[in-house]
Amino acid sequence: VEAGRILLISPYVQHHKSTHWENPQVFNPDRFLAEDGSDVTPSMPDGTPLIIPFGLGSRTCIGAKFAEWELLVLIATLCQRFQFKTAMDREPSLLPLAILKPAQTISIELSLRSLCTSA
Repeated sequence: VEAGRILLISPYVQHHKSTHWENPQVFNPDRFLAEDGSDVTPSMPDGTPLIIPFGLGSRTCIGAKFAEWELLVLIATLCQRFQFKTAMDREPSLLPLAILKPAQTISIELSLRSLCTSA
């Protein structure tokens, strides 16, 4: 690309290219899981990510932080309203990577919390 040229990249086109994805028009979150259940971050051979929901570089989406905060509020709301319990008969084993993550898929059960009300 010549210096001074404007380059536009469409996340929608990138996320739906048949050269990168099998059946790209089908919603399939499992495509981001390896056979052992671990996350897969698809990327180009040069390491450029294929998933760019908020763009890349200095022109990332101004709504990215808002989306992160919205996710945080959603998780807090779910934790207020539901009790989470593992549906496993033993403690999951953990992988100490850059972040601590479970070594296998964890099944959970949700039950409504009894809401406290003051009179």
